[in-house]
Amino acid sequence: MLPRLPGFKAACFTRRLVGFHHTFAPVGSYTTSNKVESVVWHEGTSGRKCEDIASAVMMALEKDRDVKTVLYYMDYCAGQNKIYALYTAIIDKVNSANIQADTITLKYLQAGHTFMSADSFHARTEKEMKRRVNVYDFDDFVECIKTAGADVIVPSYGDFRCFVGEDSKAKLAKPGRPKLADVSVAQFRRGSRMVHYKVDHTDPEFREFDYLLSKHKLNTLPAGRTKPRGISEDKKSGIIQNLCTLMPVTRTAFWDNIAVGSENDLVESRL
Repeated sequence: MLPRLPGFKAACFTRRLVGFHHTFAPVGSYTTSNKVESVVWHEGTSGRKCEDIASAVMMALEKDRDVKTVLYYMDYCAGQNKIYALYTAIIDKVNSANIQADTITLKYLQAGHTFMSADSFHARTEKEMKRRVNVYDFDDFVECIKTAGADVIVPSYGDFRCFVGEDSKAKLAKPGRPKLADVSVAQFRRGSRMVHYKVDHTDPEFREFDYLLSKHKLNTLPAGRTKPRGISEDKKSGIIQNLCTLMPVTRTAFWDNIAVGSENDLVESRL
């Protein structure tokens, strides 16, 4: 939550901006050629719905457009990582000319055992934020992530696209189709409209499942946001009145210029 001003009581009683840090961290050691990639945005740009998460994954895939084989380890979050909107976006992407990947594989860690490299990098970012003490605006937050060692992608509102599931209700009603909750590995292949899946990591072979609407055309890019999501006028004015007086004048421009929108605040608590 921004701004982060741990030495000031006023920050505890003011609704602040929610920042998002979607991390793609390599397994093992970080190197110059194998760095962490972070997609970073805030609620004034877009939210954290399934289409926002799918958009972040697409941005990471486009950054690694020359990679032939992509493997992501993901947690078990059903609303973000196990959803047809993400699967449809990946099927379209792997069948596009925008990337060279022939396969994109998602491996879901077992529930309750989801500590991963991204968590380690988030701890490094937190350590950098504590070292800096005050994180006055979004640019300061991005700088903390860069200093921690990531290549940072900062999307504009138009980069967030309205991905939808494009799932066929008739196909989903057929007996024997897999439940997403049971999928342990999902793989998407160039030239295929199928989800190739395993319900157990030890399964020797992939099974196939076609859920897409027959009329869905591959590599169809949905529309992006036409304007930033924005924050409420009350939240913006509260930050400006209560917190901007506690920061250098070089940081107040961000808060003066942040867009105002009509959508509900993502975080109402004042923690």
